Amino acid sequence: MIYVDFRSESVKKIKEKYKDWQTTLFRKGDTSDNKKDLLFIHETNKNYFGNMAGTIGGDFIRLERFYQGENSLVCRFEVKYLYDEFTEKGWDQVWKIIDMNTQEADDSEDIINSIRDYEKINNRIIVRPLNYEENKDKLEGMVYRKIGDFVIALYLRISEKNNDLVSTKIHKSIFDSWGITEDEAIDKALENSSILYPPRIFKVVADMYEDSIGIIYLPVDMGKDSTTDNTDAVCMCPDCPNGAAAFFYPGMSEKIAKLFGGEDYYVVFTAISEFHLHRCKYCDPEIIKDNLRASNERFPIGVLSNEIFRYDVEGKRLVTL
Repeated sequence: MIYVDFRSESVKKIKEKYKDWQTTLFRKGDTSDNKKDLLFIHETNKNYFGNMAGTIGGDFIRLERFYQGENSLVCRFEVKYLYDEFTEKGWDQVWKIIDMNTQEADDSEDIINSIRDYEKINNRIIVRPLNYEENKDKLEGMVYRKIGDFVIALYLRISEKNNDLVSTKIHKSIFDSWGITEDEAIDKALENSSILYPPRIFKVVADMYEDSIGIIYLPVDMGKDSTTDNTDAVCMCPDCPNGAAAFFYPGMSEKIAKLFGGEDYYVVFTAISEFHLHRCKYCDPEIIKDNLRASNERFPIGVLSNEIFRYDVEGKRLVTL
């Protein structure tokens, strides 16, 4: 069977086999005026092709099942991948792939069905950092805290395998049933995130080798009552792609201040996965900003912020420069 025939036949068979799911085919080059479909296109392009184009970069099948009104479970399948598996192993392999994904979605539904019961799910709420402009549509109706040009948003952790985090956003319509404030919810989510994804601080050190300069990262013991005299450091969470949120963990900013001898410092959110630190007295903020701008242009996927921040130790606050 040639590819185009498989594409048509697979959609037909999936609709017949998975009748409780809504099946939608997105063909390469498709776009949409529908905000939800356009968001699906953007996220697919970001995950598969490393861009945020408004036309989808390949053929994809979306399976979607609704629950509790507008909320839904979504499974995404690249048609070319299914075709390659079909060519080698037949339809049984195609159904195995789809069954595994839909079953995982089914398992997660038990958790999602408890989403209005705060006592049952409060230990599952986490935060995820998102660039504000790129995610305006996604953030509509969500619970989040805005910091400069990005946010830390409230999510429900569904499952996690091999560092692949599956989560769903919390709509305000659901949050309102919890009977707590947004600050209380986000503070609890930050506490949970700090336990699930503990941060690590590394010294940034220049290393000479074979007439070249490289960068090495030396781990810093955050638990010790000591300071570090290095100018630069980087923070990341090895077991989580959302390490930039770690700056907002309980007590984190004060611990960093102690490491820097109680001095103010610059915070640069270089990606969703990490942030960098610089002692104010040693660094020119304009140079840092130029470097961040160049890095964001070179690596556009995963950009969190185009701004730099200063942590005011005396005022215990983060200030946008």
